[in-house]
Amino acid sequence: FCGTQVVKQVVINGVDCCTSAGVTTTIPPSGLVVNSATPNISGLTLTFTGETIEVNGNIEIQNGYYLVLNNCTLKIATGKDITVRTGAHLTINHSFLSACNNMWAGIKNNGGAVNIDNTSNIYDAKTGVTCDGNGSIVQIQNSTFDKNYTSISLTNGNYQNSYIRGNSFKCTSNFI
Repeated sequence: FCGTQVVKQVVINGVDCCTSAGVTTTIPPSGLVVNSATPNISGLTLTFTGETIEVNGNIEIQNGYYLVLNNCTLKIATGKDITVRTGAHLTINHSFLSACNNMWAGIKNNGGAVNIDNTSNIYDAKTGVTCDGNGSIVQIQNSTFDKNYTSISLTNGNYQNSYIRGNSFKCTSNFI
């Protein structure tokens, strides 16, 4: 997993997921390796349902592609992030995102759409969700943000198609 090249890999129920430096996982998943899981890949959408996903690198969702997590646990390595590029979509539904060991960077919305809903949980991030404006849409409802330095940061934009409602913002223990 080490190096600077782009490797398109997601490790499901992996061993030592967070012990190596990791590299960037890109979606579309050309060359995607999925271990012990059955993601539903339909057209431009990669959907995981009921899986434990451990990622030791960054995840980038490219223009026109969708990543959907339904009832999943996603653990991300220290300092790594999920980046949603212009025209890309990330949907987190009834899922739990947290760090493997130390704080992960969080979700960075760079002109795409992020939907977090239905009692999802974002834990252990430096910034749970960051949006830079630039056409970004963020729709977050009925979810919990806990043990993040900053839960949500929206800057430099018009968020008329966005909403944040019915969420809990907590700090139930020390940061990891």
